[in-house]
Amino acid sequence: MCRPHWLVAVLSAIVLLPGPSAAADRFDLIYTDRFDVTCTPAIYGFTLGPTSFALLVNTGVAPITADEISGATFVCTSSLPDFFRLYPMVASLPAYAPIAAPEAVGSVIPEWNGVLLDWLQPAEVLRNTQPTQVLAFTFLGVGEPYVGPVTFDVLMRLGGREARFQIQANVQQGISFSVAFPSAARVSSTGVVATESTTWGKLKALYR
Repeated sequence: MCRPHWLVAVLSAIVLLPGPSAAADRFDLIYTDRFDVTCTPAIYGFTLGPTSFALLVNTGVAPITADEISGATFVCTSSLPDFFRLYPMVASLPAYAPIAAPEAVGSVIPEWNGVLLDWLQPAEVLRNTQPTQVLAFTFLGVGEPYVGPVTFDVLMRLGGREARFQIQANVQQGISFSVAFPSAARVSSTGVVATESTTWGKLKALYR
């Protein structure tokens, strides 16, 4: 192997190092992957409550702590940012920590978000926090009235891991506001890949 090629390979291996392991070594999200909403001239958005848009499932070994949940972050990108935006959030979930394995925690009202229950595994135990929502979102119209689909790409990070998923909204206009959640999906978290800087001196030292 010529020198430039192995240098590139070694440098790549050094730069892409896994981040430190956390107590929440694995989690799944069972989430509503679609909602149908009818907006009106007076109501062009909503904040979800008292139900959850997702269940947080501890599929690891260690409990998920309140501090880890409080540090959870979301990044959400809209396919139509000039018309609609989605703001996922952690509401009261830290109050229900620690979350032991194999618990699934969230607020479920069967006639609203009962589709979430279809994705529970036989060994998993639901802790229903209803009427307190725990994982919520705000759906906000920011432009002119729009009819049609909009897709939100969501990244959730918690305890050194991350989950990526999509939520699609189908927007209609009418005289009466309504929202429904016809389907759900499940996603497993993966480890967050952190970058670590290196120097030419460190690189050469590995091969002396």
